[in-house]
Amino acid sequence: MTGIGAPGIVPQLRAGDNFFTSQQVARAKTLGAVGELNLRYIAQDGEPLNLDIEDLVIGATLQQLRRATHRLGVAGGPPKYRAIRAALIGGWLNMLVTDSTTAQWLIGHRN
Repeated sequence: MTGIGAPGIVPQLRAGDNFFTSQQVARAKTLGAVGELNLRYIAQDGEPLNLDIEDLVIGATLQQLRRATHRLGVAGGPPKYRAIRAALIGGWLNMLVTDSTTAQWLIGHRN
């Protein structure tokens, strides 16, 4: 099971509660990040960006995720639409738990 995140800093968290600095996130966005899985950034086409900040993450890699038989993603809401779509396009998930509004958006943006 993996969460899917939009690339960005969560402003309501206190200083130090975000995983990456605003500069690191800005660089990821500049390089095309639309979302992240397990704090591993992916582009619009679902391809991993393989950023140097991945060395700061302790957890499952995207390659480990890909090898899992069951790859369940849990996410929803407008800020995550593009990230969820990229995760599906990239084949990172084979199951998704989401809300009906997100599902409708995904159906309308299949191509």
